[in-house]
Amino acid sequence: MPSQRRHARITVPGVAPFSLSLHPPGELVSDHLAAHGIWEPYETTLVTGFLKPGMCVVDAGANLGYYTCLAARLVGRAGRVHAFEPDPENHRLLERNTADLGDRVIVHAEALGERAGTARLAGDRSNMGDAHLEPDGSLVVPVARGDDLHLARLDLLKIDTQGAEVQVLAGFRATLGANPAASIIVEAWPWGLARAGSSAAELLAILEALDRPAWLIDHQAHVLRPLTGEGLRTLLLRTLTVADRGFVNLWLGDPPG
Repeated sequence: MPSQRRHARITVPGVAPFSLSLHPPGELVSDHLAAHGIWEPYETTLVTGFLKPGMCVVDAGANLGYYTCLAARLVGRAGRVHAFEPDPENHRLLERNTADLGDRVIVHAEALGERAGTARLAGDRSNMGDAHLEPDGSLVVPVARGDDLHLARLDLLKIDTQGAEVQVLAGFRATLGANPAASIIVEAWPWGLARAGSSAAELLAILEALDRPAWLIDHQAHVLRPLTGEGLRTLLLRTLTVADRGFVNLWLGDPPG
C-alpha cells in the first residue's frame, strides 16, 4: 500500500548515495537497511573493490535489489547486471529500485536452476530474503538456466538463493568454463541445501570442479581467509552441519585488489 512505502538512503564508501524502496516494517533486510543504510558491509566492500566499468554481473537471488543497484553503479553504462528474483513482492521492489538505471540492468522474474522449467517457491514474510525453492512451496515460478543467457562475458556471479546454489551453479557450467576469470560469491548453508533437495557434498563437488581459489568471507574480521582443498572439504562436510543450521559466504576466484 502507498501509505506503507518507505525508503532507505544507501551509503557505501566510494559510491554516490542512492535510495532503495523497502518492504513495510517488520521485514529483516528492509529494517536493517532503514537503520544502517548498508547490508553485509564486508561483502559490500569486496564487491565495490572488485567491480569495474564495463563488467558483467549476475545477481541470483536479487531480493529488493541492494547488490543489483550497487553493481549497476559500479559497472556503469557500458556494463550489464542480470538480476534474477522470482518472488513477486521482491520483484516488484526490484523493478522499482532499478527503474532509473536504464538498460545496464536486466531484471528477470525467474529463479535460476540447472534446467529451464518451473519450480515451487516458499518464503517467510518476516525475512523476504528467505524466499527459496522447495518441493512443498505454495507458488509455482519459472526457472531459467544461466547458460541460456549466452553471455559473452561474465565477471561476477553472486548467488544467494537459500539452498538452490548447486542448481544455479550447474546451470552456469558452460558460461563459467568459458570465463575462467569470473569470480563467484556463494552462500554455503547445509541446512538450506538439504531443504532444497541438495547437499553440502554436492556443493563441494561443483566448487571443486570449478577449479578456482576458494576464500572464506570472514565478515566479522573483514578479511578473506584462503581455503585449501582440504580446508574447503572440512568446512563444508564437517564444520558446517545441517543440525546447527550454520552458514558462511565464500568467494571463488581471484580476490579484489
